[in-house]
Amino acid sequence: QDNYQQMREMYIRESEGFLIVFSLVEEDRSSFEAVKSFYDQIREYHADAPILLVANKQDLDNQRKISEEEILEKAKELFSCGSEDKQDLQFPLSKNTVFLETSAKTRFNVEEAFSRVIEELMLKKISEEPVDNPGSGSGSGAGLESKTNGQCCHIM
Repeated sequence: QDNYQQMREMYIRESEGFLIVFSLVEEDRSSFEAVKSFYDQIREYHADAPILLVANKQDLDNQRKISEEEILEKAKELFSCGSEDKQDLQFPLSKNTVFLETSAKTRFNVEEAFSRVIEELMLKKISEEPVDNPGSGSGSGAGLESKTNGQCCHIM
């Protein structure tokens, strides 16, 4: 268990975008309850990294144990900056998404989850490009390849 925690911390330190995945059908709800812990670990190293909550096993809706309202409450706890008003929810991704329901079995929304985080990372990289950098283009993403070359996606 300690080795796994050390590896997880290393991956978190080296990564730039995150999917926090939990099960919608787990009887003991342990993966859902662990979301806050993973979120806090990520924020310890990355104050503004894109994070998407991913509710998996959407295909087993008849066995669902966690409601959309509970997920929104969890998202409010994580992304609302202390506000009690749901209208003040700070969406972590530019498409105003705090979570996606997915099914690894049917592949429903799996690619979309990764695409949303990658898109956010690309937008962040473009916005961080120096304006007067020769050859960087006009914010079109030129230079992204060299900045992200060697980076990888860590799946935990």
